[in-house]
Amino acid sequence: MRRRIASSIAAIVAAIVLAFAPSGAATAAENDIPTDITEYVESGELAHVSQAVVAENGGSDTPTPERTELVGGGLPDIPDLSGDVVSGSITELFEFTPAFLAGEDTKVIFAPFETWVSPLMRGDELLAVQFITREATRPAWAGFDADPTLAAAIAELPADAILVVHSANRQYYAIEGDTVRPLPDLSAHPLLTTPLSLHEAQKVFAQQWQVNAEAGDDGEADDLVGGGVGAVHQETPVWPIVAGAGFGLVLSLIVVFLIRRSRRGPGVANT
Repeated sequence: MRRRIASSIAAIVAAIVLAFAPSGAATAAENDIPTDITEYVESGELAHVSQAVVAENGGSDTPTPERTELVGGGLPDIPDLSGDVVSGSITELFEFTPAFLAGEDTKVIFAPFETWVSPLMRGDELLAVQFITREATRPAWAGFDADPTLAAAIAELPADAILVVHSANRQYYAIEGDTVRPLPDLSAHPLLTTPLSLHEAQKVFAQQWQVNAEAGDDGEADDLVGGGVGAVHQETPVWPIVAGAGFGLVLSLIVVFLIRRSRRGPGVANT
């Protein structure tokens, strides 16, 4: 009986501690590629659209806004996509949640972005990163970043890595376990330059979030991966943790009391 009481209360204490403890691990993400996205890329239509866009815009040397966006926000040249180009493997793209970027204690670190990426290749040569989204429920070409370095980094991601974008500064990251690793991107404005733990990376993001909030910047980017990070910075609430710890202490004292009382046995008077 004594053991049963102790085990039951210990289980309650453990459940409460887990419920109130801050989470440092990323929420698991399903990285299964939808069938229609796979069929669109494997059909060759995605690579064909990329070629067509370059053929239409690549003949001009005028630095128009359209041309600047086409080459990834400031890269000097539109790539040569002539010849037999194909799309590589498909990776789903996620984005950091506003709560995580603001420094809040949250278990939801990233969320689906409704975008997929695929490197554009000619033989073994990586040329660009293509973006796929949906328009009217059908897969559609959504632009590309003419950065072969970024294309190579995405193509070499481990199978269990999660590709995440910071929407405000347009930098891509690989989340591998509890580590955030920045991917090389010539057109980004990096906040991280070396791999950090999720906890340390969140501190850096939250500092920039606070700067943007004080400057009245809603944090939205104007390019392909913009938007989604416009809330005001909030401090991490500590009262749930304190309350949970206090409640756990009370239950621990109850366990000690019940064990000592049961040791006296029935009918034993206190002296």
